[in-house]
Amino acid sequence: MKNVFSKSARVGSGTNGRKSGMRPLRLSSISMALALGSVLAFSAVAGACSVYSTQVYTAGGSAVAAGGSVPAGTTVYDTATVQDPTGYYVTFNLYSTSKACPSHDSSYGNTAASAAGYLAGLGLVTPQSDTPAEIGKSGGNIVADPANNSEGLGTSDNFPPLAAGSYFLIAYNNAGYIGPCETFTVVKAQPTIKTQTSSSSIAAPGSFTDTATVSGGASPTGSVTFNVYSGSTCSGTPAATNSSTLSSGSATSTPFTLPVGSYEVQAVYSGDSNNLGATSACGTEPFTVTSPPPPSSPPSSPPSASLSTTPTVNGLSATDIATVSGTSGMPTGTVTFTLYSGTSPGGTATGYSNTETLSGGSATSTSTGALVAGSYYFVVTYSGDGTYSAITPGATELFIIIPVSAPKPPKTKTTPYKIPTSAPQTGVGGSAGVTFNGGLLSIGSLMLLAGLVAMAFTRRRRNA
Repeated sequence: MKNVFSKSARVGSGTNGRKSGMRPLRLSSISMALALGSVLAFSAVAGACSVYSTQVYTAGGSAVAAGGSVPAGTTVYDTATVQDPTGYYVTFNLYSTSKACPSHDSSYGNTAASAAGYLAGLGLVTPQSDTPAEIGKSGGNIVADPANNSEGLGTSDNFPPLAAGSYFLIAYNNAGYIGPCETFTVVKAQPTIKTQTSSSSIAAPGSFTDTATVSGGASPTGSVTFNVYSGSTCSGTPAATNSSTLSSGSATSTPFTLPVGSYEVQAVYSGDSNNLGATSACGTEPFTVTSPPPPSSPPSSPPSASLSTTPTVNGLSATDIATVSGTSGMPTGTVTFTLYSGTSPGGTATGYSNTETLSGGSATSTSTGALVAGSYYFVVTYSGDGTYSAITPGATELFIIIPVSAPKPPKTKTTPYKIPTSAPQTGVGGSAGVTFNGGLLSIGSLMLLAGLVAMAFTRRRRNA
């Protein structure tokens, strides 16, 4: 079968590759007839759907030469030239493999499945595939070749960013024709690194940190080593060093504590499977550790005041005495007494508030007036003066109002009455009744007395 898969199948010169500088061969009429029949038969079967050239491009549109390279993280796409494209589509397979790129010079069946099966049988590793829209349909990925209307140019979508390694692209169409293999490599990307110290100068024995930013490359990972050198050159043994893991393109050192002197900081990125290592420029981060300042005398303590309160209950009312003591002379100013019911701090304001001026460091509130039984407390605040600061919310002191009960009447003791042995009679015109020791007897008492006299008289007669 005629080779229709490689550019070598199209010989000659010119923009379309159809002119030849070779002299035509002289053929017999029989040979010419056989050749013409073969060409017509091939055109009917294969020529109309050949895939005969491919070209790899980066996402930015730069062509990647066969065997060329691109940095890790690059996105690529592929193009394929097809002959008489109407009604056909092209599938693009991207392979990541260490195997040699296979060559193709024929059709492997008459369907896309037969071509895919053949490629799978070669043991190629994990293809990434893309199948643009059908050739010849509006809005598809196949466009007419401006140099030859019988040809179409198929373009794949972008393949994902690639890691470092060896790759090749192969395109085939739904007639089972496989195009040439296009190789390229993905090499490690080269990021850059910059650093920034937390401060350019500190006084001993202070500390500082350094932050490194790794940019460019293919999503760099790994670690950054921070080296601090004495002097202005980044050479010799570092005066201090530590490492930190890179996260989202950034890494920060642990704190450095150094003696007095001049230093230079340099950061080194380790690199990873897709990125080369990188080192920050020397001389961009000078750092100075200066002598500590001389010790200063400790500041004197500012004057301070304290507040105490002593409530006094007077029956159903109360007063409060506030005392303010100071460390630098007698406090002046005012104190305010506010009365709350309940217990601190969740009490309820009663509406009583009184402000008094300190005299000799103390002040007494006015009376609260009569209060109902319950628990109360004063909140006392001090206004402060030119020497002392205000004290608020101040001091509190709980007190209790107890209800007052009415006194019970005293118990009286009644002396039992004794009947006298004799009783004086009242004269004519005296008070009615008989009195004994000045007391007036009732009618019942007189009747009892008369009975007793009669019984005595009768007993005397019997005895006589």
